[in-house]
Amino acid sequence: MTTCPARAETRPEIGSQRPVGEAVTLAPPPIRTDRGILRREQVLGGLPVLGRGVVTWGALAIHDVERALPRDVRPVLSRSDAVMRARPFSRAPVDEDDARLVVHAGRRGGTLAWLIAPRRTHGLPTAPRVVVDATSGRVLEARDQIKHASVFTYPENPTRTPSPALLPLPFATVGDRLSSSDLVARSCVDHGGTRSISLGGAPRVIRVCGLEQVAVASGTGDFVEPPRSEPRLGREQADAFAEASAFFHAARILEYFRILGGGTEEPRLSERPLDLVTSLRIAPGLLEGDFDLAGRPDAELVSYPGAFFLPGAGASEGETFRALYGVTRGTVWFGQGTKVDFAYDGDVVAHEVTHALIDATLHVSGWRVTEEGISAEPEAIGEAIADYFAAASTNDPVVGEYVATESAAATAALRSIDGDDACPRSITGEPHGDSRVLSGALWRTRRTLDASSRNAFDAAVYRALSLSPGRRDLGFEELAVFLRAALQAELPSAEPLLASELVRSGILPRCSSIVTLVPDAPLRAPVGWFAAPGTDATSEVITPGILQLRVEVPPGTSKIGLVFAARRVSPPLFGREGTPFQPVVLASWDRPIRWSRDAANEALPDVSARVTPEGEASRVAELDVPAGVRVAYLQIANEGEGDGAYDGLTVSFTAAVPGGDIDAGAAPEAPVSSAPTAIGASGSGCAMAPSRGPIPIALLFGVAALGFRRRRRV
Repeated sequence: MTTCPARAETRPEIGSQRPVGEAVTLAPPPIRTDRGILRREQVLGGLPVLGRGVVTWGALAIHDVERALPRDVRPVLSRSDAVMRARPFSRAPVDEDDARLVVHAGRRGGTLAWLIAPRRTHGLPTAPRVVVDATSGRVLEARDQIKHASVFTYPENPTRTPSPALLPLPFATVGDRLSSSDLVARSCVDHGGTRSISLGGAPRVIRVCGLEQVAVASGTGDFVEPPRSEPRLGREQADAFAEASAFFHAARILEYFRILGGGTEEPRLSERPLDLVTSLRIAPGLLEGDFDLAGRPDAELVSYPGAFFLPGAGASEGETFRALYGVTRGTVWFGQGTKVDFAYDGDVVAHEVTHALIDATLHVSGWRVTEEGISAEPEAIGEAIADYFAAASTNDPVVGEYVATESAAATAALRSIDGDDACPRSITGEPHGDSRVLSGALWRTRRTLDASSRNAFDAAVYRALSLSPGRRDLGFEELAVFLRAALQAELPSAEPLLASELVRSGILPRCSSIVTLVPDAPLRAPVGWFAAPGTDATSEVITPGILQLRVEVPPGTSKIGLVFAARRVSPPLFGREGTPFQPVVLASWDRPIRWSRDAANEALPDVSARVTPEGEASRVAELDVPAGVRVAYLQIANEGEGDGAYDGLTVSFTAAVPGGDIDAGAAPEAPVSSAPTAIGASGSGCAMAPSRGPIPIALLFGVAALGFRRRRRV
């Protein structure tokens, strides 16, 4: 990918149903979701076109089809060669039966590709997905698809509601255990057991707990186990209260979705029943890859301070992790922290069960490329929807009073969605933080409605999830189309209210990443750091930045300096050895940087903008400024394979040496280039058209193409 004015992206179309066209084939029969919504996946030569199709709902039709399709569906790259190319991006063994042919729909159009989803992931809570171009062998995507909660959440918990109460379940259980057609709850109980798995053809023994249903109904049919005062469990010990708590809150949010859906259809899940596992502990050394330690029979299992949803066997992801614990279906896992048990937190439960629902509807994951750079919007959408329904189901926007105590930061709560977060000032590239731009707009709209209209509003938000044809890199403004369409059908009076809040949040007309940087006023991330994903996250030679910095340039300036703090966040994807965070500053004069993936374009020669260390953590970049430039657009990209982060951005200016006869308000002649130079992976690049007026053509720095992956969460 290179930087240049981006062509208009295809958006889902809203309107009356119309023929799709002879060039587009849809898979028969249509998939019926709920309340008359039908989805048909686009196919080419019998192969699925990932994330593309048509959704119809009565007279409403949403078309999101790919028309730039490959001419041939016969692969040049063999299955075995594709698997070899995928192996460096996965710590899990990758076999040939893990690969299948698909059409990968990206910004360059449809590409015949091998989709590799390793089923055996050596017991880690991970779900790698790698897409390899079946013609060129280029890796198009490499990401982890786990859907993951933060280490905090919950409004009704031991902090907010410290007195337990005997509350009725919304549906009946089977026998005297916590089982139903929708849910099954079990606990991780350590009996000192091990399980053998194969890693790269070699057997490995790993310490594991056994999964047992430990909560038993009393003589009255109730589950009345008392809570524990502290979460740590020894061998042979179990926490029946945690198991019952997870089951109750999961049942409550599923019943909430059933009511929102009209009461006659079950909430969408990829499979039933949904498994719940509480008190999760793992072998020591497992996360670090120390399998000798992880297999020692006398090793004590260690806390896993978090919760996550992992799809089931049908998704061909995480097979070994499921096998270690004897699970085959989609499962929500609740860890046992050092201070709190995550299953005690009702918001954590509601949040994670909603992720299971999103997995069956929106399918969002990974990074998204925009014309301004890279965005975490797909994952932020998932986190926003999960937070919104956790809050709406309890009518409380504060999320995470109890689980917040697990963190060393000891905050009062994880977050509140009743705020005024907006693009671009609230965007950092961290999905949970960025999600508040969307969840805040939804909550503010809900708050303005009278109590009698709020259920209808929630039902419309719930309905909107099923209107997406399945685009993984869904953006805020695209989801806004589905939300407004659902409101027009279910609660027309609320549609203009939501539209107004989406404008206030900066989502409409689109979530811009351009921020004005004022001299002598350092720009700091709202919380923590600005994310800088590495090239292992994008499968390209450079990853664009989260932000663009707009800087007013004083007359007579000859150089711009940019100073910022930087740090490495994580090793490269799936622990692969590679280069750490390598920031590089890109610049454009008098017009924003534009990113594109048109491989037919070329780029004019650019000027170096390398970053050099200044102290232990600081970095500095200095750029020569052509005479006459009035506005500079700067962006911190990443040439390293590993993820990074930055903060505290400060800009400075150096005046031109006195005595020159160049008029600061006039532009010099643009340099003549005899032949444009191709820049970026696969020869991609762009040619910048001359800007209007006397300003010279922009020179751009360090450009390259970009894919995306689900962010690593382990």
